[in-house]
Amino acid sequence: MYCKVIVLDISEGRLSFRQAALRNIFGIAGFALGLTMTIPHIIHGVDVTADVNLTRADYILAYFGIALFGVELITMFTNTKRRSLHDFIAGSVVIRKTPKSLQAPDTDFAAS
Repeated sequence: MYCKVIVLDISEGRLSFRQAALRNIFGIAGFALGLTMTIPHIIHGVDVTADVNLTRADYILAYFGIALFGVELITMFTNTKRRSLHDFIAGSVVIRKTPKSLQAPDTDFAAS
């Protein structure tokens, strides 16, 4: 809201929970994978903040993150609505709004 933008469905309706989850799927998956890789070290008493040698999996994840960032930039700069990869996956769009209209359009939930 501070940046005066709102995330909406591609039809500019309210974003569903499923779309919000899909829009953040890379962050959710990365967090889950990071926990999966870190928890066994913590259980075995390894100080995960200490300087250690990185494994092949660590390098793969790092390079995947850099490649994903590049793909996000390319998709954003090559379409007119500036939609990024995660927007295409979720079917969402980010719209700049005036402060008065920052709220998503209301839908009648009582009718459904």
